[in-house]
Amino acid sequence: MAKQPIKPFELWLETVDMMTKHGLLLCSIGSDGKPNVMAIGWMTGGIIWGKPILCVFVRPSRYTYSRLEEVSEFTVNVLPPEFKEVVDYCGTVSGRAKDKFAETGLKPVPAQKVKVPIIEQGISTTNASSFTKTMSSRNSLRRR
Repeated sequence: MAKQPIKPFELWLETVDMMTKHGLLLCSIGSDGKPNVMAIGWMTGGIIWGKPILCVFVRPSRYTYSRLEEVSEFTVNVLPPEFKEVVDYCGTVSGRAKDKFAETGLKPVPAQKVKVPIIEQGISTTNASSFTKTMSSRNSLRRR
């Protein structure tokens, strides 16, 4: 079944609920065009200057971080609950060493608005572009 466009944040509560229960999958690609997928459990969204934004948090040490620096787009995919073990696997294995799509049976398919694929098995997907990085040190998060 083809994915149908929805308005930004139309399924926000359901997406956050799935994130807290099972995690979500973030897809990225590098300049080589190879897709990668990682589990995320941190995300926020909102409206800035009348435009929807989605913020995800990826550590600089992660393989996905280097992919995002090369291609400043990503997709966030909500999978059905029966994929919880797949999401867990994608959160514990690095794409540097393994092709997580091949290992899990997830199928990357073209997104409508970005170069990065979506996951065919996903029940909803968010396409995002214009990646911006912000560095934060551990010291900046300590109480003063």
